[in-house]
Amino acid sequence: MKKIKYIYIIIIAIVSTLVSCEDYVDVDIPGQEKKIVAYCFLSPQDTVLRVFVFESNPLFDTTHFNSFFNPESTISNAIVTIDDGINSIQVPYDEIENKYYINAAAYPITAGTTYYLTVEIPGLNTVTSKTTIPQQTPEFTHTNLIQLANSNQNEFESYGRFLFETKWQDFAGEENFYSLNIFDEVISPAGEMTYYNTFQIHKEYLDDNGREGSVISTSTEIQTFTPDIIQEGTERYIRAYLLNCSKDYYLYHRSVMNGAGGSDPFSEPTIVYSNIENGLGCFGSFNGSSVAIAY
Repeated sequence: MKKIKYIYIIIIAIVSTLVSCEDYVDVDIPGQEKKIVAYCFLSPQDTVLRVFVFESNPLFDTTHFNSFFNPESTISNAIVTIDDGINSIQVPYDEIENKYYINAAAYPITAGTTYYLTVEIPGLNTVTSKTTIPQQTPEFTHTNLIQLANSNQNEFESYGRFLFETKWQDFAGEENFYSLNIFDEVISPAGEMTYYNTFQIHKEYLDDNGREGSVISTSTEIQTFTPDIIQEGTERYIRAYLLNCSKDYYLYHRSVMNGAGGSDPFSEPTIVYSNIENGLGCFGSFNGSSVAIAY
């Protein structure tokens, strides 16, 4: 017993020595300059033009990390301009939408045209960027939806599982980047009202490296968000969007997807791609089509 007591005393002495050796040093973290953060993605198929504008958050700031879901962080006094070198439009701020927002009919976006974005905010450096709308519109040459059996008896058993197969022809003679986005769409009657709900259930980004001019094919397993037992008259679709993207659009979204973190606590941080000069964010574009399959 005495031996144990001696060891305990020695350990206490060592710990006390280590603690007494600690020195506290105040370190001044260099100040960070606030920058304009802007996001805008243009497409000939869009019915509205949207521009999101924020201020960057300094390190250790307590502002909500995701400005898209925090209207208070949106900047409402910016001058946002989009032009094609000949015609320009100032996009007004919409207080209801919490973004800079205008009907696309007021400024139609055309394939093959280069557009320039300028955002000015008093007290901050003006930011600029440009994007060229992809000339070619991709089209699915094959789609197939195969229902899969549910193998596990659990709370998700009543939800549909499918294998979604797609093919499309790559455009030869140019570098192409694609985005495939799959949604579960549900249209439900409710008396005199009709409810429309859509849930994104898959997204991926591909390039044509090593398969230029060939047929690109993908196959992915998806699960719907709506149970099989639903009210009469409800329509359900799997809708897939195929986008021919600008390189900036592709690099930005790939970096965001890679930096999502997932469940791995040891994953390395990823720098989010930006093509906004003097600021942060992305100004990109795409040209796309879609297909809907009822299920």
